[in-house]
Amino acid sequence: EIMPSLVGSEMCIRDRPTTSDIPTRSDTVETSDAVEITDTLENRESITTLVAEIARLTRTYRRIAIAISTSSGLGCTEFGILWHLKQQEDSAASTAVSTAAEPHTSTGGIRINDIATILHLSQSVISRQVAGLEERGLTSRTPDPQDARATLITLSDKGRNTLADVMKQHSIFTKEALKEWSDNDCLLYTSDAAD
Repeated sequence: EIMPSLVGSEMCIRDRPTTSDIPTRSDTVETSDAVEITDTLENRESITTLVAEIARLTRTYRRIAIAISTSSGLGCTEFGILWHLKQQEDSAASTAVSTAAEPHTSTGGIRINDIATILHLSQSVISRQVAGLEERGLTSRTPDPQDARATLITLSDKGRNTLADVMKQHSIFTKEALKEWSDNDCLLYTSDAAD
């Protein structure tokens, strides 16, 4: 299953590297793990191949996101919010114990600031998106029993049904978008992601 891990950052446009992120040309580049990579023709070809594959994956994902948005009326961020609310709901249903990986969550929903952290967006962006979802009846707000100043966002029944429909569409569009990929490509990227 390809989950919209890029969802929320609008195709990660704001996460693109700046020129200060790109290493300068030298014979050796030191990585954060203190491993040296020698600048050889073979390494340059590997990096070029990797960049080309990332670009191909980004274009593929963009096609999926546009198709889902067109058919469902949900933007990437809205879809990401609904998906994470459902993930939290499923997680809470399977265990009543909150974990450090899910701060400020319970079976009662997720705080807006936690959704913002998960999706790597500002709290104001998430607040606007949640307000739109709430107006359409897809989410609801309830007071946070642990903090009277905060509210928790939950899926409504309509939100659950909409998300289920969109996930079916996501599967169909993903299969269509990846039809040009060989089985080896799909296995390679799936096994790399699992590692």
